[in-house]
Amino acid sequence: SVFGMLEWGGHALDVSGSDEGTAAERPPQCGLCEGREASVSCRQCKVKMCKPCCSRKHSDFPLRQHVIESLEAGSARLCPAHDWEKLTLYSHKARAFGCVKCFQEGSLKGHQGQSLQRAATEVRERLVRDQAALRRRRDGLDAERRVEEEGAAAVG
Repeated sequence: SVFGMLEWGGHALDVSGSDEGTAAERPPQCGLCEGREASVSCRQCKVKMCKPCCSRKHSDFPLRQHVIESLEAGSARLCPAHDWEKLTLYSHKARAFGCVKCFQEGSLKGHQGQSLQRAATEVRERLVRDQAALRRRRDGLDAERRVEEEGAAAVG
């Protein structure tokens, strides 16, 4: 074993770097139970898991806010709270993604859902506006600092 075992969330993860076949030849194993094939991955935890382990570990707050992605190529982000429905909506109020069931009966019930594409566009637009405002503020502070330095140099 090159690296050995890594402790994560009370579970030992094999990070030995074993070369028994290539990653393309064998499916990834669940990093928590090590007994099942991994089918999802948590972007924040950086762990590949089977759906049952992910449901147990990520169904409660704050881990429920983590981004769970399917390991299938090109697939959408998935909701661990609602039978792995696709996350298709965003709540600005909760600053959280959700599936349709989250907005109908779950933790985001009563929130206004917005399509992920529209929410991403709005966030990008807001970031551009905020960046411009910060540049203007920085330029104003730089001008104030120069005036103060010039005044101090004239007095001294």
